[in-house]
Amino acid sequence: MLGAQPEARSSSGVQLSTAADFLPWLIEANHHEPGPTRALFSVVRMLVKLLMLAVGLICVLAFGWWLYCQSENAYGRKEWARVKAALEAKGERLDWAAFIPAEVPDTENFMRTPFMEGTVYRDTYDPALRRRVPSGDAGSLTTFMRSPDDAKPSDLSAMANLLRANPSPGTQWASTNPAAMILEWLQPLEADFAELRAAAALPYSQMRFSLTNAVDPYFPNFVVIRVLAQNFAVLATAHLADGQAQLALEDIRVILALSHGTEDHGSLVGFMIASAIDGLVCGPIAEGLLNHRWNDQQLAELDRRLARIDLLKKYPAAIRRERVAVNQAFDNWTSLSALSVRSSPLPILEKWLEPFRPPGWILYGKALANEILQAHLAEQYDPIRQVVRPASSAELSRQLNTLQASKHPRDQFAAMVVPSFVRVLEVTAKNQTGIAQARIATALERYRLAHGRLPDSLVQLGDLLNNPPHDVISGEPLRYRRLTDDHYLLWAVGLNEVDEDGTVGDGKIIGDWVWFGF
Repeated sequence: MLGAQPEARSSSGVQLSTAADFLPWLIEANHHEPGPTRALFSVVRMLVKLLMLAVGLICVLAFGWWLYCQSENAYGRKEWARVKAALEAKGERLDWAAFIPAEVPDTENFMRTPFMEGTVYRDTYDPALRRRVPSGDAGSLTTFMRSPDDAKPSDLSAMANLLRANPSPGTQWASTNPAAMILEWLQPLEADFAELRAAAALPYSQMRFSLTNAVDPYFPNFVVIRVLAQNFAVLATAHLADGQAQLALEDIRVILALSHGTEDHGSLVGFMIASAIDGLVCGPIAEGLLNHRWNDQQLAELDRRLARIDLLKKYPAAIRRERVAVNQAFDNWTSLSALSVRSSPLPILEKWLEPFRPPGWILYGKALANEILQAHLAEQYDPIRQVVRPASSAELSRQLNTLQASKHPRDQFAAMVVPSFVRVLEVTAKNQTGIAQARIATALERYRLAHGRLPDSLVQLGDLLNNPPHDVISGEPLRYRRLTDDHYLLWAVGLNEVDEDGTVGDGKIIGDWVWFGF
């Protein structure tokens, strides 16, 4: 035909009439003939295959993860529903409103005085007022106070040497007497401390509470509270050495008001701080007994105030409040995300992966944490006899260690929020024992003042010790031995549950909890 183009032919003589015929020929040609075009097509073809393979693999993995998440979510919902129903059947309250105390008037509340408002609460924090509270040396000075489980008296000279070595700016000592130096050190706060001594006579000591939030109920500065208690413990010791027993008694009133206001705060941390503060009062009380500084009226008041302290009775409520806080933490996904990110060696990756975690892990961790806390309440403490069961601590400690060592995220969420309450209960039992021994020690001193000698048996104390405390481990009366007319030994069974006749040890593996009356 006129004007027709000649048909293309391949090198092998194959006729190429269309573009569809041309492309396979080109690939074939490059397959047989080396060159950059053939290499480029090979790379492109390989990349396409890899991309298709990756997309397919991602789809398979995504679908598999979706199925796994559905299974984990169903399992988590089932476990939490089971545990929640079991707890409610036992009469357990899981709502924060059940643990909010009745509100007391601010004008009658030690924890709402101007000084406490300006130093403790974060929303009314006064930096200028807070800076007046010395914190660097208070804890160190308490290590030189008398410990009732040691026969040594308080070492005021060591306290004074510490103050000399770390003087406050502008400090000039007017005296070389150790007790007087301690009083000079705290003199700049005397006006503030006088306010607290007067406030300690108020009928209530209660912190502010959130009506809805158990996790952060006006979270106070517990460090300030403890430092204040340490300052007053040091002050009481110095006042006793300076012959001012009445001022020492007023200092102890403040310490107990700080403790009372903290123990019902709503968090286990607050309860632990209160327990530690209660333990502080034993030092100055024992120091006054050692040197016979207290009179009968002061001893009677000390006994009345100490008798109000029952840490073990309040411990179950602290655990139950902590459970509500734990549940609110689990319900707050953002809070848990922050916890997990801080514990991760790759926080950026951890944060990026967070949205892909199945919520069922949270519900399972919530169920597991509630079961552990309930088991602790049932097994570790007997509310009827008001005794601690150390033997069951080993098994619970093993469970907690296994939980913390687990690599499964479901267990890790529970491990993040379950506190080390085995240790908390042991410390609480020890501090409550110290309070019980202090009460008996005050009664023994009152008996000595009246009769000129110590009794042969605690039974002889009679009305001097109303509602006598018991050994919180054995449930039996505390052990007592009169050594001389003025010296005695008082002890309770330690955590090994063996009466070792007043032998001093760590109070855990070996030894009793001992109070030296000399």
